[in-house]
Amino acid sequence: MIHPASETGLQSVSLAFSFCSMPDPKARQPENQPGRYYVDTQCIDCDICRETARRNFTRETQTGHSFVYKQPVNAQEEQLCQEAMKSCPVQAIGDDGEGQPNVNVRRAGLP
Repeated sequence: MIHPASETGLQSVSLAFSFCSMPDPKARQPENQPGRYYVDTQCIDCDICRETARRNFTRETQTGHSFVYKQPVNAQEEQLCQEAMKSCPVQAIGDDGEGQPNVNVRRAGLP
C-alpha cells in the first residue's frame, strides 16, 4: 500500500528545509572575492562547497564558514560552482550572473 507523503514523513523533511531562504547578496561574507558567486551569512560550514569546488571555495577558520576565494575562470570550474550552489543544504551560495547584482530578481520579472 502506498501512503501519502504526510504519512511517510516526506512532508516533514521538506518542511524542515523550508526555513532556508534564497541567498542574500546584501548578506555576503566579507571574504568573498568580487564576482558572480558568493557565500552569504546563512553558511553552516558543512564543507559541501569546499569538497565540490575546491579551487573556488575555502574556509574562514576564525568564524567557521565558507567563502569564494577565487571566481571560476573556465567551464569546469563554472560547472563545479553550479554544482556546489545546488548542493548547499541551506542555500547560502548565490549567483548574481556575470557579476551583476540582483539578476535573480530581474529573472523573476520584477523591475
